[in-house]
Amino acid sequence: MKNLVLPFAVFVAGIISALLLPGTGDHGDSVQHFLIAKNSWSNPALFFDHWGKPLFTFFASPFAQLGFKGIKIFNVLLFSGSTALLIEIGKHLRTNGLIAALILLACPMLPSHVLSGLTEPMFAFFLLLSLLLAYKKRWIWAAIVLSFLPFIRSEGWIMLASFVPYFVIKKQIRLLPFLLLGTGLYSITGWGTHGDFLWVFTKTPYVNQGNNYGSGNYFHFANQLFYWCGLISCVLFGFGLLHLLSRWRKVNLNWLLVLVLFFSFFFAHSFFWGSGMFHSMGMARVLICILPLFALIGSRFFSILPTYLNLPQAKTATAVILLLLFTLPLLSRKRLHKFQNSFQLHHSQILINEALEHIPKDHHLGAKTLYCSAPWAKLKWQEKHGLGTTPLISEITTATGLILWDGYFSPLEEGISEANLRNKGFVEIWRGNTSENMRNTVSVWQISEH
Repeated sequence: MKNLVLPFAVFVAGIISALLLPGTGDHGDSVQHFLIAKNSWSNPALFFDHWGKPLFTFFASPFAQLGFKGIKIFNVLLFSGSTALLIEIGKHLRTNGLIAALILLACPMLPSHVLSGLTEPMFAFFLLLSLLLAYKKRWIWAAIVLSFLPFIRSEGWIMLASFVPYFVIKKQIRLLPFLLLGTGLYSITGWGTHGDFLWVFTKTPYVNQGNNYGSGNYFHFANQLFYWCGLISCVLFGFGLLHLLSRWRKVNLNWLLVLVLFFSFFFAHSFFWGSGMFHSMGMARVLICILPLFALIGSRFFSILPTYLNLPQAKTATAVILLLLFTLPLLSRKRLHKFQNSFQLHHSQILINEALEHIPKDHHLGAKTLYCSAPWAKLKWQEKHGLGTTPLISEITTATGLILWDGYFSPLEEGISEANLRNKGFVEIWRGNTSENMRNTVSVWQISEH
């Protein structure tokens, strides 16, 4: 029962935060996943939307009917469950799972992204669940849970491949077909929607669409890991990793699996972004998927302390390190300000709210259609007009209506600038900008004056 104290505290704090704090964790994918989950009940084809992540949509859809706070509560449930799983997994790895959970909680950029509609918290939960099931030798269930990982996030294929040697060494080769259960089930159930039995492969947006996100530095995620987790966590991770590697001949297979899962995910994303493959955007939040593994490796450091310190000294050192773990990342005013702001609406979301409020009430809206690129504009418009439609700006087919252009999604996702709208004869009726940066701009345009 005592092992549930921390997960329960995380759950209560998370629910309160979800209800009181307005932020969405991310102003793009987070909102888009919510919209897909929410609208799936009126449009069942969305349950098989590859970009929306079918299994996430399935489980999140009931919560999404309660509004965005509902989907934040869904992710809080998953995250508090992950802390409970970490504590239990620690027993099988002979490490302190409670400290691992605390290392995870101390990552300063993590809480605001849990309070979101992102898929990463669910991926982390299912990955930990599959680990625990495997450690408990519940092989069939472990394989079944793993088989659905690709339908929470596409990196699930990497995790599946990483698990195969573990199953082979554990002499569970006969269960390997169960790793394809999720793929088989979704291939069949989504066949009618897509008209293609192989839709889980042929419809993947990361392979079959052009890359408009570019590429970056191969060490980008190494830098972001430091930024997301803080100095103390990274030092703990480094010592924990060195301790495991120094005993490589004695490292048990369970620990080896944790290392393989972490580094296969980490190096894959580093390569994708460095080479510009698979529509990668270098988003650091994907690290949420493996931060629990990072925390487990970091917790290994505390098994070193008794080697050099007596018991009272080791306890004191542990308390001091944990205190620094939570306080050091937020000591500077700049970092504290950024941490506080991460729970608020993004500046573009605030501008979109203002834009929709300033739309003339007597404006002829036709079929309640607003052409826009930003997911937040789609969400707010649907809240205002029920199921009012929000097609993309590039899909304009009517002679009347409104366009909401933003400086981030419109140029990035659709390649549409304000100059394009002006050249087509559309008239700007409202404009908002929080700085000189065009990415912070939102404007409303009228397709026709009549």
